[in-house]
Amino acid sequence: MKRLAQNERWVNLFPFLILAVVYLAARLPELDRFVTVDEPDWLRNSGNFYHALEEREYDRTLQLHHPGVTVTWVGAIGYWLTYPAYRVEVREYFDGNVQHNRFLNEHNHPPIEILEAARQVKILLSVGLFLLSFFIATKLFPLGYSLFAFLLIALEPFYIGHERLLHLDALLSDFMLLSILAFIAYLKLGRNWPYLLLSGAAAGFAFLTKVSAAYIFIILLGFVVIDAFTTTRSSKYVNLLIGTIKKNFLPLFVWGVAVLLTTFLFFPALWVRPVETLVEVYSLSVREAGGAHGSAMFYWGRVLGAGENEGPWFYLFSFLWRSSPLILLGLVLAGFASFKGWGFFKSRQAAQLILMLVWSGLIFAFLVNLSGTKADRYILPSFLPLGLVAGMGWVGFAQWLAERLNQRVAQVLLAIVLALQGLMAAIHFPYYLTFYNPLFGGTRAATQIFTVGGGEGLDEAARYLAAKPGSESAQMFSWYGVGPFSFFYPGPTKFLHIVSQWDADDVETLRSSEYLVIYYHQWQRRIPEKLLQVLEHATPEHVVWLHGLPYVNIYKVSDLPESVFEPRE
Repeated sequence: MKRLAQNERWVNLFPFLILAVVYLAARLPELDRFVTVDEPDWLRNSGNFYHALEEREYDRTLQLHHPGVTVTWVGAIGYWLTYPAYRVEVREYFDGNVQHNRFLNEHNHPPIEILEAARQVKILLSVGLFLLSFFIATKLFPLGYSLFAFLLIALEPFYIGHERLLHLDALLSDFMLLSILAFIAYLKLGRNWPYLLLSGAAAGFAFLTKVSAAYIFIILLGFVVIDAFTTTRSSKYVNLLIGTIKKNFLPLFVWGVAVLLTTFLFFPALWVRPVETLVEVYSLSVREAGGAHGSAMFYWGRVLGAGENEGPWFYLFSFLWRSSPLILLGLVLAGFASFKGWGFFKSRQAAQLILMLVWSGLIFAFLVNLSGTKADRYILPSFLPLGLVAGMGWVGFAQWLAERLNQRVAQVLLAIVLALQGLMAAIHFPYYLTFYNPLFGGTRAATQIFTVGGGEGLDEAARYLAAKPGSESAQMFSWYGVGPFSFFYPGPTKFLHIVSQWDADDVETLRSSEYLVIYYHQWQRRIPEKLLQVLEHATPEHVVWLHGLPYVNIYKVSDLPESVFEPRE
């Protein structure tokens, strides 16, 4: 009997082990190979956060209005693991990445070393959140449905790409998914308070990551309404409304208390300046939400000037192009499964649960779309619940096939789906963010619609130039020069400013540089326009190609035409 119990325990753990292995295998390898544009900022913010904790200057733990506190905690642990003395050796808070990176290099701790450790910490945190979400999902859905759906989103390229970065949006998505599933479990599994408290705590951490997590409250109100209308038979809507308020007021109040306690306990700035900190976070977030891009962006074949945004359909197109074909097809199958009653979808509870997941994905995307500043990663929290629905749609379809053909055919189909999903991700290793849906033409077609590239390929350019003799002293002039390029190049790097002008200072920097490094979306955004007009007639010494696109052009300065040295305002 004892051995039987042990075997049963291993059987119960096996799905978690499979999911963890797949999740980590897609995310942990070669985290020191590349850097994206915003990560040097978060590495610096994390260092400042770590220093503020040491000095007990807790008000300085507010680094940005996002507020990104979970990210800076993760980054601080990265410093503690690789450079624990940073908190005492540093004598200032850094405002600029150039000075911060110089400090790290002078103390024999290359920035990429600390960044890699911070990324590893973030991935380990994320896999824990992911497995906890999976555990709750197994209480709501059949195990086979839950396991396949979580494996499918674990292999989603866009999600993997952001999980590997020291950044906000993937971590926000993980906390939001956990909060959403835990609250659904509270509503559907006997209203057990541990689920409610877990949902509130996860929502608190989500808010500490990014203020758009405040939309969770609207999502949960939708869950309450869906639960009320699908479980209560009263035909009097006034009575139903009053009953729903009475039934859920206290739970939502407790949930809110859990959010506030979590936020307070893990945000040191709130310990000393609670009101001022919240006002600053709120006011700056509102200002950003009401604004637009500060520099030119490319969208649907034209350059958007500063102050313009991409319009109301941007996130729909982002979801279509950033999702894998299997996610989109799975969503279609989920619709058929709900209509036809395939497998688990035939139950009344399934309809309620699927509706809640769809609601959470769609309403978050709608609310984020109200902001003037847009980026495809901002709706990553919508990808996970919709991805779960897609995965369950595939299993429902497989059950339908099993009933009409045989079980083996259904199993082979699901295995092929996961293999194809993994293959699409593997093709885009190590960046993953170079992935765009091949149903719509993939990466090359995406260049006609979106601003493409966040630093991918600049590491390859840096390695190419670093291999040249004398690279330790040869100056380079590069787009995204601080971080994506400089972390992999041993010599001095100057960075091109994100402005349209090509002025005398730029010309002087170019004259003192050996090579000029131009990025793909500079051509899309026409930044700086006057320089690009000259470079259109120049031949690069080397091109970094990724998935059929010339992501990086490298020009030897001495080979450029003399007209490039003329300032052009």
